[in-house]
Formats: sequence, C-alpha cells, structure tokens
Amino acid sequence: MATRRQLVNCALVTLLLILAGGTAGAQDKVMLQCGNAYYDDGESTDFDWFGGGDAGDPDRMFAVKFSLADFGYQPGFVEITGICAGNLLAVGGLFPNDIYVYPDNEGLPDDSVTLAVARILTGNGRGASIVEFDRPVTLHGDFWLVNRGGPELVSTDFNMEHDEEPTEGHSYVSEDGIAELEETEAGDYMLRAYLRPTDRSYLTAGMARTSGAGDTEWRSELAVLNVGERAVEATASFRAAGNEPIEITGTVAPGQLLAWDDVLGELFEVTDELAGSIQVDGDGPLVVTARTYNQSDVGTLGQFLPGIAPEQALATGEVGVLSPLASNQQFRTNVGYINLSDHACEVRVTLHDTSGAQIGSERTRSIDPSGWKQDNDIFAVTGAGSQDHAYAKAETLTNNCTVWVYASVVDNATGDPTMIPVVIQ
Repeated sequence: MATRRQLVNCALVTLLLILAGGTAGAQDKVMLQCGNAYYDDGESTDFDWFGGGDAGDPDRMFAVKFSLADFGYQPGFVEITGICAGNLLAVGGLFPNDIYVYPDNEGLPDDSVTLAVARILTGNGRGASIVEFDRPVTLHGDFWLVNRGGPELVSTDFNMEHDEEPTEGHSYVSEDGIAELEETEAGDYMLRAYLRPTDRSYLTAGMARTSGAGDTEWRSELAVLNVGERAVEATASFRAAGNEPIEITGTVAPGQLLAWDDVLGELFEVTDELAGSIQVDGDGPLVVTARTYNQSDVGTLGQFLPGIAPEQALATGEVGVLSPLASNQQFRTNVGYINLSDHACEVRVTLHDTSGAQIGSERTRSIDPSGWKQDNDIFAVTGAGSQDHAYAKAETLTNNCTVWVYASVVDNATGDPTMIPVVIQ
C-alpha cells in the first residue's frame, strides 16, 4: 500500500482563514457558513480532540464520508474545488491539521490514492478555515475527507468540531487506522467540501497522421456538433506521448457542425507523424465523433471512433469485454486505452480462446491523465499465438479511475480496420 504522502494528484493549496470577527464561544451560536456539501447543521457545540504524541500517528483520524447522490451529482460530472472546517470554538491556539481527500472503496477511504491534500488551521475560534485547491479534482465516485495525524504534525492538536448529536451517519473516528473507522458517538463533524459540476468532456482515441504496417497511411476525421439551443464554448486538445498538448479554443453555434477530414493536419497543423488522443471540453453538451481511416489506392478504409464521456467508460471494479477478435494470416488485432481521469490509471487486459481459457500473458498498461496508448498486435505482444476467434477482458486497476478500451481488428490485405468497443459487464 502506498504511503499517504505518495500522492497521485496532490493539489497545491492556498489557505484562506476567514475571520468572523470576535471570539466565538458556543453561547454565541455563530453558524458555520462555508462549503456547499456537508452533513452538519452549522452550529458547533463541542469538539473531539487528540494531540501530543498521538498527533504524529497516522492511524489517529477523524473522517467524513460524502455520497455524491446526496448532493445531486453523478460520478464523473462533479469536481471538488476545496474544503472547509469549523473554527468556531476557541481552544487555546491555532493548530495546523492536514485534510486528505480519498476515494471511497467499499465503504472505507482508499488511502492508496490521494486526490488532494489541504492544510487547515483551527483552534482560535475566528470563523471557518477554508482551503481552495489550485486545481479542481474530478470525482468518479463517493469520497472521504480525512483529518489524520502525521509525523510532521507531532506537536500540534487535532480539534474536530461537531454539532449536537445524533449524527447523520457520515462522521467517523479511529485510533487504529482506516480499517477500524467507526461512526462517532458525537455529532456530525464540521468538515465540508466545495463541489461544482464539471464541464462536459469527450475523449477520442487513436487520432492519427502517420504511416502503419502493410504500407498503410492513417488519417483521422473529427466532427463536433452542437444540437443545443445556445452556443457552446469549447476547447479541443491534442495529446501525443512525448509532445506538449496543442489546444484550440472556439465557439460552436447552435445547430452548427464543425468537421475536419484530416483533423491533425487541418485543425492542429501537425506536420510530423503522430498519433494520440483528442479531448473536447465544452461548457455545454456536444456530439463528438471521429473516424480513423487508411488512405488506400482504392479510396479510404476506416473505423468509427466515438467521443467518450466519463459515464461510458470502464470504472474501477467493472469488467469489460472486447469480442470478437482474431489474429491469423488475414487479421491482426490492436487494443487501445484512453484515460478519462485526472491521474494515471492502470488497466489490465487478458485474452481468451473460444473455451474461455486464458491465452498468453496478461497485459497491464499505465495510462497518463487524459492520455492514450495502443498495443499493436496484442496477440503477438502477449504471446497468445494464432487465433481465428477470441475475446479479451479488460479491468481498471486504479481506484477512482475511468478508462475506455477498444479493439481494432485490421484486415492485413487491405488495411481495413473494424472498431470493437468495450462492452461493460
């Protein structure tokens, strides 16, 4: 298990301590006014505490579990932009505490993936301690805010204010690590999040302007359609491994279709041989589609590629199937992976024959955020041999990840590809 300092995406933070003016004791009934996702009632009545040597123990923690559905959000369409904590009670100082944002994994925080970390200051009763992330983090499922000890905080106090019991069932405490978290007997902890809807994002894979096997010449077409009643501000970004992203920003009018037959050459002005992914982000819904094709002597032979939104991708814990596949004298099969997450994701693929038995070795790839990779001739890569009929299973191994997987079965004689999209079980 990774340590809690091994951050997948450790968002740098800017600390804003909001001064409420005056010291707030419980008798003042000063209400906490920050955040837009929370379970407490805003009135601090008491606090839970640990400190001294215990402050250096990462197994000591206070935690709040957040369910996206409670706030009207769907996974992949919401991002966290910051957090805040109650600082309404004066308890003898100003103490730094670290708050970690972890994805939920079967009802517990998954501290092998740290989505963000923020340092709050509490204990002087001067209002709310608010932290804004420098970069928002997209949430692909329920999440936790965890206030936990650490060696660098050994001399501080951890003061977690709460409202009057009973709780809403989302506040937890542990002295013995994450596995021992249990619902607090106090009220709801005053630990809150700032959530907002994400812009709509669509990712297309296998965008090419390059030569391939069998004297093939690959090009990609992209189409962006606005079927809505208002203009959409959109940004198209082309990413290829080892190259800086290229971004183009513009407006898509209501009912307008924008299309490029050779999108890398025409829109992004690419002159080198490159292949990668194109991400289209808009402040409203769009229809994004693509086609990658081989320019042959008899015309073009190509395959359709959709613009994938997060809810269409393979999430952690799901299994996807690519079928049917083939590897013989007539056909070869490529498998591509596109990461719709804000952090690197690992995906595993296994090949199977018609009896269901695994053939060859499993293939695990790490895909960069918003990145694309492709295994050309996956049967040769894994040592699966020649197969007239076969299929593949795909799984996302990293928590809080969404990855779309596809296969491209290519006719060796003509270079004609057929795209096989992942079917999620």
